[in-house]
Amino acid sequence: MFRSLLTSLTALSLSFTAASAATVTAYGNIDGDFTTACSEGGYTLACEDGVAEIRGGNGSASGDQEMNVRTPSGGTGFSGVNGQYDLVSGEVLDLEVAYDATLGALSLDLGGTEISVAADLSEVDTLYIRNSSRGGGSLTLTDLMLDGFSLGSVTDEGVNYIVVSDFDFSSSFSLTGLATFTFGAGDRLGSNLAAQFKFTDLVAPVPLPASLALMLAGLGILGAARARKKA
Repeated sequence: MFRSLLTSLTALSLSFTAASAATVTAYGNIDGDFTTACSEGGYTLACEDGVAEIRGGNGSASGDQEMNVRTPSGGTGFSGVNGQYDLVSGEVLDLEVAYDATLGALSLDLGGTEISVAADLSEVDTLYIRNSSRGGGSLTLTDLMLDGFSLGSVTDEGVNYIVVSDFDFSSSFSLTGLATFTFGAGDRLGSNLAAQFKFTDLVAPVPLPASLALMLAGLGILGAARARKKA
């Protein structure tokens, strides 16, 4: 029975991957794991091949540079472009992050305002969507779709991630969704409200989701009990 259960779980995982054309996993705050993996991979500051970011503001309570797209520069940092968007608390905004493989361009569109930068995502195999809601305000990402496949939503409490793998990021793609900033005076200070879309060839050693960890622990206990019974 134990072997049958493992076989069923494997089949379930494979069917999910095949149906969605991508493996999608939600995590809490894995900033530390990501940073460690970057360091162990020999990277310095430029761990990603491209980053698109929306934020409440860049170090200003009134908000500034609410949009940013950047790519590695010289292997030790980033260069890119910033964009301005006059955010209104509670407004639901259309969001799109897109890559044009023919033109070699990574673009970001927030509420109809678009910016783009030259980019090469030919070696990218993983996308980390990092959402941060701190300082009293909130930022929610909902109805996220990658070329028609659902990625779900990102919660608006603390720092949370969605990790997407097993997808061809080297070809042209479009990631769409809805972004909602909710804030009061001072909540936008220091980019407390921000979402980053990090495209990388780095496979970070992220922890197991809590539900899967508990399930595997239960299976381990079951296996140990069967072994003792046979003994």
